[in-house]
Amino acid sequence: MPVFPRPLRRAFLVACLVLSQLSSIPAHAVIVRGTVTDLGGPTANMYQMKCKDEGIEKACRRMSCVFPEVCENLGTDHGPLLQIMKAVREEPGVKKVFIASGVRYDLAERSPEFIAELAQHHTGGQLSVAPEHNKKDVLDKMKKPGIESYERFAGAFQAACEAAGAGFSTRPHFLILTAFLVLALPLAPFAAAAGLRQALE
Repeated sequence: MPVFPRPLRRAFLVACLVLSQLSSIPAHAVIVRGTVTDLGGPTANMYQMKCKDEGIEKACRRMSCVFPEVCENLGTDHGPLLQIMKAVREEPGVKKVFIASGVRYDLAERSPEFIAELAQHHTGGQLSVAPEHNKKDVLDKMKKPGIESYERFAGAFQAACEAAGAGFSTRPHFLILTAFLVLALPLAPFAAAAGLRQALE
């Protein structure tokens, strides 16, 4: 077994599990002609993130580690995830590994290395992320980061794509595009939905 620094040992073991699953599941279920279609999932890039101090974590009364802003006590190191991404890429028979879902851009923007790896090795055409809306009051109700965070991430991702010689872009998902969904939640007045539509146009 390779010798990783202690914080990455668990990541290596999980990577082994991921790789063993790739080997045991029929190729057509996970791999299409050598392509892993999605190594992501809900909040995929929060893998192994936790409070920096166990005592603080036990005493903490915050409802969320990432809202209204990322807690200064949350460890946002993407290193364990980067180890898995690299290990799966190097698995025999795997030609391409996509991360098609689950990227939290408010955390991803804190790791230029993750963004660079994402752009160079794990994006196919467009990267889908979900800013949901552009109005702060609506995003606050959804406990989502502000649109400024998305814009910073999109700029960093675009720069990483250019550095890697890849012509990729982000494809944001906004709830405004389905008026029924916006009104049925209900999280935003119609004026906010109309404002977002106008901004997108």
